[in-house]
Amino acid sequence: MTADMNKAIVRRFIEEGINQANLKAFDELVVEDVDFDAPPGLPHNRDGWKQNRLMLKEAFPDAHWEEEALIAEGDTVAGRWVLRATHTGPLFGIPPTDKPVVASSTGILRLANGKIVFQRLNNDDLGVMMQIGVVQLPAPVA
Repeated sequence: MTADMNKAIVRRFIEEGINQANLKAFDELVVEDVDFDAPPGLPHNRDGWKQNRLMLKEAFPDAHWEEEALIAEGDTVAGRWVLRATHTGPLFGIPPTDKPVVASSTGILRLANGKIVFQRLNNDDLGVMMQIGVVQLPAPVA
């Protein structure tokens, strides 16, 4: 597959699988044994990725990731997305705060035969926790 075809697959996965939380898109676009960097307690495979998406859907039902950049070379696609959402459900034991969040995510995905086989993301988790009010930075030292 060409780099442009791989970008199209990733774009479709982000829209259908992530933004719409369509689990059928995971089955269609992600291999079962995908190398997924799951949060603690979840399996590092497609089922773990689905579970992660459902947990985030519960915490942020209006979540939407918007693409800022997508670059592909060969079988690898790198991107940056911005999440906009409202924390209206529990998140890892944190009760809903009804606060809006905006956070960035950068990732690298590798594809083979039209499916995602590898994923690594760097999410602004600290920024999310600060925006929902569960983490505060210490005051600057004078």
